[in-house]
Amino acid sequence: MEISSTRNLLDPSELIEIEHIPASRGKRLATYLLDFVIWLFSLFVLVFIWAMFIEVTENDTLLNVIVYGSFVFYTTLFEWLLGQTPGKMITGTLVINEQGQPISFWQALGRSFARLIPFDALTYISRERPRGLHDKVSGTWVVNKITPSVFQGKDSLIDSTSHTAD
Repeated sequence: MEISSTRNLLDPSELIEIEHIPASRGKRLATYLLDFVIWLFSLFVLVFIWAMFIEVTENDTLLNVIVYGSFVFYTTLFEWLLGQTPGKMITGTLVINEQGQPISFWQALGRSFARLIPFDALTYISRERPRGLHDKVSGTWVVNKITPSVFQGKDSLIDSTSHTAD
């Protein structure tokens, strides 16, 4: 008995080119507001728990570290591991690098620190495409997420491996 395996390969004419469409200013603003509210709520919970154990003063340097550190942690962790923060999940956007691939840890960290620059939000005003300073510094784009529904109704591009026995 002979077992052979055949595999049907893709013909170049069967490939689908995917275009990443940059997220609009409106989506970027909605994402920012959603993430700000989610982060602020988590910060209040964190500070409340922290205050139960440590005395809080008005000029407490540790409190500043917690505020800014929690923001950097929130955005870096979500964008690095998932490609999107909770706000981006809700608005259907995600972060990619300039090659259209998921971003690295260092790109996510760079985006997060660049957002702390006070005039970062103003860098959207005069641009045709909504790309902020934190996007340019880290070599990233925020794009509309491509969902599987884009491919509904398409024939399978790759036939499964078939095995035949003689």
